[in-house]
Amino acid sequence: MLELFKQDLKVVATIFMEGKALVESNDERAPISNNLPPISGALNWTTGLLERIKEPMEKLSLLSQSIQDREEYKDV
Repeated sequence: MLELFKQDLKVVATIFMEGKALVESNDERAPISNNLPPISGALNWTTGLLERIKEPMEKLSLLSQSIQDREEYKDV
């Protein structure tokens, strides 16, 4: 479970970095909706990425203390 969440975090980080580069270069393929101003669109996009990882992160915080003490948990 920890490994899957770690992989998802890497995917989200990659999506963010690629999208950020597109936004900064004013590329038409940027992940921001056309009907939103640039700042609102960027906030909406990053909030969506945060929501993607928020629920699994909360579930992981409910795991027992013995699991939370493991090195894999601390790495994630």
